[in-house]
Amino acid sequence: MPMDGFRDRLNDPDPGFVCAAIAASPEQPPKTFRVWNRADPPASIELIHRIPADVPGANAVRDFYTAHNGGRLFVRPHSEPDGSRVGVELHPLEEWDQRTEQIVPDFDDVPEDCMPYGREDFISIAYPCGASNYIHWVVRGPEAGRVYWWAWTMPPEKGYCTPLAETFAAFLDFVCGDPVRFLNDAVGGYTIFETEGSLLRWKPARYLPDVRKRNA
Repeated sequence: MPMDGFRDRLNDPDPGFVCAAIAASPEQPPKTFRVWNRADPPASIELIHRIPADVPGANAVRDFYTAHNGGRLFVRPHSEPDGSRVGVELHPLEEWDQRTEQIVPDFDDVPEDCMPYGREDFISIAYPCGASNYIHWVVRGPEAGRVYWWAWTMPPEKGYCTPLAETFAAFLDFVCGDPVRFLNDAVGGYTIFETEGSLLRWKPARYLPDVRKRNA
């Protein structure tokens, strides 16, 4: 179950990524960066009622928010001095409307009949940190139930785009079950680690539930 994968991430004792240096010369050995995973307390009943009930896969959305009103995964500890912006934010329900309104103007220059879903058809539910676009849960039309992300400069064209996942449950399973592929490939590779005083930048290569066992 996707919620099991999310709980697994919350229970990881000392999570982190083994990362590869980007465009390094001479070649650099891998470097390990710690991250943290957190969930917010359960959403109120009033907030749960805001979740559209007639969308395919909506039961999983309600189950998640009944347990956690959002959360953050793979975030760099605040104790680190460099301020790297990494990870994924799952928006709390009370932020859904505001986040969606922020991103709707990205559709303004795109004819709606060219898009797989329209301006009024989605909710912004999550954010890959460092990107310029949110992750969309489509709640109306033929794409209802699917989860999409696209780069701000490259909106998807009808018939030429692939959703991140067919359902919210599958989206959560993807994020939690294969974070390296999700962060590097699915949402544009914006997760980049940095270290203070160095020009080197690093991208995730392997997720570790416990960095103390990195050589196990």
